Amino acid sequence: NVPQIRFLLKKNPGILSVKEKVGAANKTALEVRSKLFPDISGLFQYSWLYISNNNFVRSLLPALEESNFLYNLVFDFNYEIDLFGKNQKRYQASLGAAKASLLEYEQAKVILSTSIAQCYTNIVAMQAKKIVLEKMLSQKEKYVELIKLRKENKLNSDIEENTFKQKVKSINEGIKTIEKEIILEKSLINIFVGRSPEEKVETSPVHKVLDRKLGLPKDVSSSLLMHRADLLSSFWITKKYANDVGVAIRNFLPDITVADIPTLLSGSASEFFTSESFINNLSGFWGFG
Repeated sequence: NVPQIRFLLKKNPGILSVKEKVGAANKTALEVRSKLFPDISGLFQYSWLYISNNNFVRSLLPALEESNFLYNLVFDFNYEIDLFGKNQKRYQASLGAAKASLLEYEQAKVILSTSIAQCYTNIVAMQAKKIVLEKMLSQKEKYVELIKLRKENKLNSDIEENTFKQKVKSINEGIKTIEKEIILEKSLINIFVGRSPEEKVETSPVHKVLDRKLGLPKDVSSSLLMHRADLLSSFWITKKYANDVGVAIRNFLPDITVADIPTLLSGSASEFFTSESFINNLSGFWGFG
C-alpha cells in the first residue's frame, strides 16, 4: 500500500533527522541571501538633560538652559556592494548545499521504501513457501501413518519408516526456520517505519501480490539517470564546492561598503521635522576580509 508506506516513512527517526537537515540548510541559504540586500535600521531617542547652575558645563556652554530636551531620529542604511560577485557566489554555494540536502532526503526515502518493499516481498515469498511445506508435511505424516499401518500387517521394513520420519523432521525444521525469518522480516519493517518490532504487519496472499502490475516506463534509457536523487545530489555538491572556490578567490579582492545615516536632531519638538534639524552622513568603506 503506497499511501500507507508514505505515511509510515514520516515516523522513521532517520528520515526525520534528514528532513531537519534540509530545513537547516534552507535557513542557512536564506541567511546568506540576506547579504545581497541592504541593512536598514532606525532609532528614535527622546532625552531630557538637566544641568545645575554650578556645573562646569555651564561655564563651557553658557547658552544652555537648566533643563533641556533633545529629539533624535536616526536611520541607518548599510549596503555592501557586491562588485566582484562574492556574496552571489556564497549564496549559490549555500543554495547548492540546500538542494543537495533535499536530494539526500529524497534518496533516503527511496532507499528506505525499497528496503521495506524488499522485506515485504521476502515475507510474502516465505509465507508461500511455508504453505507448500505444510502441505508436504501433511502428506509425509499421512504416509508415515500408512507405513505404520502396513508395518503392523508385516508389509513394510524399518528402513522405509525411518526414512520418512527423517523427512518429516526435516520439513518441520524448515517450517520453524521460515517462521523465524518471517518474524525477523516483520520486525525489520516495523523498525524501518519507527514502530515497535512486535507490531502486527498485514500481508496479502502471494497470488494477489503477483496480480499487481508495476508502473514501469515504456522506454528505459540512460536519460533516467537524470532523475536519480543520488546523482543529482552529487551534482549540486560539486557546484557548491565550485562556488566555494569562487568565494575564496574573491576574498583576495576588496570589500566595498556604502553607509548612509540620515538623522533628525533638534532640541525643540516644533523644529524636529524641519530642514534645520536634518543631518546626513554618507560614507564609503573598503577593505579586505
